[in-house]
Amino acid sequence: MLHKAGLKIVSAAVIQTFLFQQACFAGAVPAQPVLPPVSLNISASLASIDDAYQAPAEELKVVLIQDPHTNVSGQIHIAGAIEKILDQQKINIVFLEGGDGDASFNDLKGAPADERRVTGLSFLKKGELSGAEYLNLVSEKDFTLWGAEDMNLYYESLEAYRRIAAARAANLQYLSQIGRAADFLKTRIFNPDLQDYARGVSGYAQGAISTTDYIDHLVRWAKRLRIDPSAYPNLAEIGRIKSEESRIDFKKAQAEREAAADAEISLDDQKQIAEKYPELAKYFRYVSAAAKLEYEAALNEQKNLERILWDSLAVSPDEKSLARITMNLGILEHLFGLRMTPAEYSDFKSAEATFDIGFMTGFLNRGILDLEAGHDHVVPANPDCSSFLA
Repeated sequence: MLHKAGLKIVSAAVIQTFLFQQACFAGAVPAQPVLPPVSLNISASLASIDDAYQAPAEELKVVLIQDPHTNVSGQIHIAGAIEKILDQQKINIVFLEGGDGDASFNDLKGAPADERRVTGLSFLKKGELSGAEYLNLVSEKDFTLWGAEDMNLYYESLEAYRRIAAARAANLQYLSQIGRAADFLKTRIFNPDLQDYARGVSGYAQGAISTTDYIDHLVRWAKRLRIDPSAYPNLAEIGRIKSEESRIDFKKAQAEREAAADAEISLDDQKQIAEKYPELAKYFRYVSAAAKLEYEAALNEQKNLERILWDSLAVSPDEKSLARITMNLGILEHLFGLRMTPAEYSDFKSAEATFDIGFMTGFLNRGILDLEAGHDHVVPANPDCSSFLA
């Protein structure tokens, strides 16, 4: 799998979400993953190889390129990477998403090269051409662009996106109102331990708590409840890496990196780095550990641990109902915010009845009206939001 240079800043941001506070200092070189032998020679200025799989037979070869949609520099890097791959490999078909059948620009190849390049670049900058399409238009290389979509499913997905996007702002505002009612009721229904846990969940959802601090929150409660730590090894590893991060002097590591460069010592020479530049060596060990983390597995562990803690800390029937509503509101906010994960979609489909807006607001309103105060938190009916989820 090729990873364009244009996406390196995105990858750094993803890692920082979990771990880095200062780690992406200028010129840092992340450790490369251990891969099977790959017969691709791609300049690091264009792309880097993130992953590879060696099939038992080598009759077919597939190169999957991560695509930063509408990012001009990223698309230009894609074009350059594809050009190198076509030169090196016996590949003459480039498959595209969002299309069906032959999408090549053969009929336009008769136009002057300069005109094709200028026109192609203008459409690339507007996000109307991809890097692969741009290369097919401007180069003289003989290769085919082929749309790989099932168009029925493609248009079905577009329609689903259109419906969600059109109702997004109004539904998110209504869910926020339900959330405020739920938060009010938590102060009256939840036991102290459950309130403490819920505050951490809410702080993380609102962006007030970093991911690593939130993981510390989950792990602390898991330890208090004597939950087997073998159930969340990746979360435990994130905690270990965060602790390792706290022992790194990043300014000193940067100075040592510059000193190593001045001394013309290769950053791959781990022995010399360890002997002469201990802070830089610590940094490289830290980055290497971060690169080995299984992020998808860590996310799954986080979600599973959240459920276990809700179930363990919620004791009464009302606490359990309100805990479930809290979890479901988070998933619905991700749905309308276009951030729903496959695991969340599975949760949604497996328990659709509990996502019913009428059920949630009915429970909250009954609880609020039973109290002497707080009636201003009662949530009015919203048929549009309810029918959207029906």
